[in-house]
Amino acid sequence: MAKFMSFDLGQMTNKLYINAKDAFVKKGFKTTIDVTDANNPVFLAEKESQRIELPANKNIVIQKSSKSLTHKEVKGIHVCNGKEFHINESVLKIVK
Repeated sequence: MAKFMSFDLGQMTNKLYINAKDAFVKKGFKTTIDVTDANNPVFLAEKESQRIELPANKNIVIQKSSKSLTHKEVKGIHVCNGKEFHINESVLKIVK
């Protein structure tokens, strides 16, 4: 389908999604993947009193701190391939 529509699917994917761990580590976060529920993994990023949760196959960013809890929607869903999470760049725009 991509060939018929004259675009490179791999290149398009690289534009739409970035590696979550790499992106959050660059921002000073420690990261893990919570697989307590194997069918619903959650990417976790923590720095100081801030905790970010990105559930797989959803477009929600959950931000927790000692003072607040917020849920925000982003443009694309978070994708987990079983080993890594890939996120839309819009996630990083709302995470300080």
